[in-house]
Amino acid sequence: ARRECRRQAEEAVAAIDMSGPPAIVLHQAGRHMLRFFLSDFGQRVFRICVAEADRFPELGCQFYESGPKIVEETLSGYFDLAIGRGELDVPDKRLAAHQFAELCKADLFPRLIFGVQARFSDDEIERVVAGAVAMFMARYGR
Repeated sequence: ARRECRRQAEEAVAAIDMSGPPAIVLHQAGRHMLRFFLSDFGQRVFRICVAEADRFPELGCQFYESGPKIVEETLSGYFDLAIGRGELDVPDKRLAAHQFAELCKADLFPRLIFGVQARFSDDEIERVVAGAVAMFMARYGR
C-alpha cells in the first residue's frame, strides 16, 4: 500500500507542470488528489489505516508519510516557486498545503466515507476542485 501510494503521488507530480501559474497547478493537483481519495484503492487503504491505527500506530504513520506528507512537501515546494514569482503569499506553507488538500475533499469525501454515495461524476469532481482552487486563491493569491 505504501509503495502504491508513493507511486501514485510521484505519477501525479510528474504529470503536473510545476512551473505553471497557481490556479492551473492547483487545479491539476486537486483533481489528482480527489480522484485518489475517491478511488477504490484510496478508500481501502484509508479505511484500513484508520481502523487499525490504534492497534498498529506504525501503520498510520506509514500511511501519513506516503500520502499526506508527500502532498505537504510537494505543495510547499511549489508554493516556494510561486511565492518567488510573486503569485502567492503563503505565510505557513505546511498549513496551506493541508488546507488545500482538505478543501479538495469537501462535500464528496464525507458522502463517500459515510456510504451516502459510492461514485461521482467528472462534473461533481470538477465542481469541488474548482471551488477549492477559488477559495485557496482568494486567501493566498496575489
